Amino acid sequence: MPGVGEVWERELQAGTGGVVIHWFWKTPWSGYNSIYLSNTGLLNAITLSVDFELTVADLIDEYGVPEAIGPVVTGTPKPGSGAVNFFYPQYGLICRVEVLPDYKPVLEPDSRVYAVVYQSRDYALDPKLTRPWPGYGELEVSAP
Repeated sequence: MPGVGEVWERELQAGTGGVVIHWFWKTPWSGYNSIYLSNTGLLNAITLSVDFELTVADLIDEYGVPEAIGPVVTGTPKPGSGAVNFFYPQYGLICRVEVLPDYKPVLEPDSRVYAVVYQSRDYALDPKLTRPWPGYGELEVSAP
């Protein structure tokens, strides 16, 4: 396939079982896709890099505010930035958003959505790992 740089597969940890298959390509920002299969071969999730401009404002216009967000993880998707997950269980979506800078991340309407995870609808949210939608502004960084 044109632009595909590498394809690899690996077994998932014993507790989760199954296999993950990744493939990467070169774009203005490097992209990746992943397919997660259970140990019985069922499709659990698909992760796709967003290779077009998609912002938090676009996401909220289409789906509303997320049911919850995850903690900010620094150093991803690239050094100097952070990432926060937006959870939409009613649609089977998790949207990964880049926030800048990593040491004092700010969520803005034009913050970039860089990946989308598709999985079964109405997945359960762990209240220990999520927090309510905070609105725009500075976000708390999770502990390392």
